Amino acid sequence: AQASAVHFTVAGILAAAALVSAGYGARATARIDAARLKRVFGAYLIFAAAMLPLKHVLMGGADEVLSSTGASLRIVALLPLLALGGLSGYVSGLLGVGGGTVMVPALTLGMGMGQKLAQGTALAAMVLSAATGAMTHYRMGQVITHLLPGLLIGAFLGAAIGGTLATALPDLVLKSACGLGFSAIGLRYILSGRPSRAAESGNDDQPGN
Repeated sequence: AQASAVHFTVAGILAAAALVSAGYGARATARIDAARLKRVFGAYLIFAAAMLPLKHVLMGGADEVLSSTGASLRIVALLPLLALGGLSGYVSGLLGVGGGTVMVPALTLGMGMGQKLAQGTALAAMVLSAATGAMTHYRMGQVITHLLPGLLIGAFLGAAIGGTLATALPDLVLKSACGLGFSAIGLRYILSGRPSRAAESGNDDQPGN
């Protein structure tokens, strides 16, 4: 992300909290009902996608506490940012998703940050926590290592092209694309979180059902 599209103070706060929680999220994969969490997370993304075009209507003339890229930050935003970073890191480690899917809607809708600034800040914030979550999964034997080279090359090229394109697009187009992306991801999570027919049949065959 370009320097003009990153709020480094906010990114640092988000990253610090996410760095702590990402490992906990990764370790929680063995004991949390991931299917139910996927459905809830999917519903959140679809809701956020629907709200993005209504940002200015919903906020009206509300003061944008995070609209500046400078270092100054209102103290009232500190605790919400820490909570947001912690939640993003936890969900990222648990579900293996980019924390931006949690951060971007919260920063734009909850704190009045512009779309480009929110996306750049979220990208900067999640670098270290994503690595922490990945290392935790690796230690637990949950990483297919031979797929990594291709994935890393593709992710690097995609991020470079996507970041350049995002800074060049009009805000409305970028917001619309982001909303469509959130909707598609949210729908996928809702569908993947549904119990399979085989599982439902197995439950029906249990004694007492």
